[in-house]
Amino acid sequence: MKPVIFLIMRYLTKQQALRVSFALCILCLSSTFLQSQNNGVYKKLYYSIYLSNSNSTDFLKNKNIHKATLKSLHNFYEDKQAVTRSKAYGIARNIYNYSEKSEIKERVIEDHLKACINDRSPSLRFQLSNHLIQFDKKYFNQESLALIQKLIEEDPNQKQYIVIAGYKDLDINLPNISEFTDKQVLESWTIVQAMARIGNDKAIDFCRKIVKEHPLDIKFFDVLLPGLVFTNDREIFDAIIDEIINDDFELIGQRLKDYQRYFMLKSIIPLIYEYPYQFVDESQLTTDEFYQQLHFAVDWVQKNRASYTLIDVESPMKEKSSLYGSKELSAFDF
Repeated sequence: MKPVIFLIMRYLTKQQALRVSFALCILCLSSTFLQSQNNGVYKKLYYSIYLSNSNSTDFLKNKNIHKATLKSLHNFYEDKQAVTRSKAYGIARNIYNYSEKSEIKERVIEDHLKACINDRSPSLRFQLSNHLIQFDKKYFNQESLALIQKLIEEDPNQKQYIVIAGYKDLDINLPNISEFTDKQVLESWTIVQAMARIGNDKAIDFCRKIVKEHPLDIKFFDVLLPGLVFTNDREIFDAIIDEIINDDFELIGQRLKDYQRYFMLKSIIPLIYEYPYQFVDESQLTTDEFYQQLHFAVDWVQKNRASYTLIDVESPMKEKSSLYGSKELSAFDF
């Protein structure tokens, strides 16, 4: 049986047949070129991901291959090794930064969010969720918003996506906590701390109430305190500092109060930009050193309560040395 195209051309004029033949030649050449280009892109991705050549992503500066590269990356998104998948998404973020096309940037965000839902590595899902904050709000299209909504409603790491939606002011239905009882606050602690992180007044009030009224028990230090610190909210940190410098410890004893102070300081000090020294874990200190660090830190937060600032996403990290061996320690009156 003759190919259909030849049967059709029998009924065309000579001029029409020439035009069809020319169009077919162009189509074949284009297909060959695209296949060659895609094969070239795949090879470059292979070298970049598997051979870790430091200069192997320079080809991404060619904006004409971004669409083909994103398509080829899907082969690596399915790799068995999480480290390979992580590198592939890293290349996608490079494309996002190089590209000026909205459709390319939107595709990168969609791919990241789909991985946050579907990737089999919890560690990689969390890692990718942290990268979402660097993407511009205007490139979160309707599909991306639907994916974030799904993650907020279903993902164990929902607080991460609440914070992203809040910081980016995305058109997302955030949890309504306005009518929460004290019991619901504790049962939905992940949601409350996330809402406080994005400045929800009701959530901040709930957190301040916890600092002031919840017993300083194991639940407070193991569950609630990490969430309070996650809020990165100045009012909440002030409330924690007030608890640290409070001298009303007659009922619980000096030693217990010292350890309560220590664990609260250990949680908040790393996020206070101006605090001059590293806060060393007690396991690395002698008893005398433990109390030296504790007393210095309590004295410092008391004197600087009104003026300290908190480290956030935009703040540069400050290099901090050890308290021990410093002139400040030797001059400090214990």
